[in-house]
Amino acid sequence: MPFPLGQKHSEETKRKISKSNKGKHSHRGNRNPMFGKHHSDETIRKMSEAKLGKHFPKLKEARKGKTPRLGKPCSDEEKVKHSRYKKQWWKRHPEKRIEQSKMMRDRRIRQEELKKTEFARSNFPHLFDDFKPVDVQLVREQIEAKWQPKNEHERRLLREG
Repeated sequence: MPFPLGQKHSEETKRKISKSNKGKHSHRGNRNPMFGKHHSDETIRKMSEAKLGKHFPKLKEARKGKTPRLGKPCSDEEKVKHSRYKKQWWKRHPEKRIEQSKMMRDRRIRQEELKKTEFARSNFPHLFDDFKPVDVQLVREQIEAKWQPKNEHERRLLREG
C-alpha cells in the first residue's frame, strides 16, 4: 500500500528505506544491462523512426516550473560563487583548458583565413573567375602586399605566416 499523500516519513523510516535499497537499483558500469553491448543499425533505425514527427520542446520550456531560477538575473554574490566554481573546475580539468584553447585558436585562424580570402576575392577577382590552377605563392604575396593587419592579433598571424 503506498504511503498516503501529504505525509512525510520519519528520519528513522527514511534510514531503513535507504538501507534496504542499497545496491538494489544500481545500474552503473557493468551492472547496467546494456554494458558492453551496442544497438544494431536496424534497432537504431527503428528508434529513429519511432521519434519521427514527435515534438521535443526546447530545454527552457521543458524545465519551466521545475527550475524556479531559470532566466532570472543573478545577484553579485551568486556571480562570485559561480565564478569561483568555474575557476575550481578549470583547475581540476587542465586537459579541457588545453582543448578549449586549441579549439579557439583554430577558430581564430579559420576566421583570419576567411578574411584574407574575402579580401582576395574582392581585390583580385580575376584570380577567382575560373578554377584554373594558380601560383599560390604569387597570390599570397599579392594579398599580403595589399592587406594591412588591423590589430595585434592579425599582425602576429601575418608574421607567423
